[in-house]
This record gives sequence, structure tokens and C-alpha cells, in this order.
Amino acid sequence: MDPDDIDLDEASLVASVKDLRQQCQQIVDYCDAREQEKPLEGMYRFRQSLVAEAHFFDRLLASPSTIKPNYIKSTNLGYLEAVHEAMMQ
Repeated sequence: MDPDDIDLDEASLVASVKDLRQQCQQIVDYCDAREQEKPLEGMYRFRQSLVAEAHFFDRLLASPSTIKPNYIKSTNLGYLEAVHEAMMQ
């Protein structure tokens, strides 16, 4: 999802936040599985960053009328996904 393509319509903002929340949860699930299989130093801290981001998305979804496009554009998920991709290699 390209943040520059975000529509100002509330329904599409909610859908965007739901997608971001799902992506975040998938990475958390990967971290949990990886930690069980082969622990990695720093995984706890990385996972906590993901959990904090998920809580941010949950707060937005709890009050959809407060969602602003800048909240979606400024998410840390892009950085966290890049770290996740590096871990998978």
C-alpha cells in the first residue's frame, strides 16, 4: 500500500489501518515462531516495537473518526517490515 494513494474517505482510511494492523500481526506471528525455533538476540525489543505499533492501530480502529491520513503515512511499519525482511534472509 502506497501512503500517497490514501483517500480521505473514512471508510478507506479504516480499511488502510486494518491492512496495516494485519501486516503488523503477521510479523509478530513470525517473530513468535522464529523465537521458538531459533532465538535471535534483540528479538524481544523488535517484537515490542511491533506490539506498540499494533496498539497504535488498535487505538485508531477504536475511534475511526479520528483517523487522519498523516497517521497512516507516518507509521513505523515500513521500517519494521524492512527489519523483518532482513531477518528472513
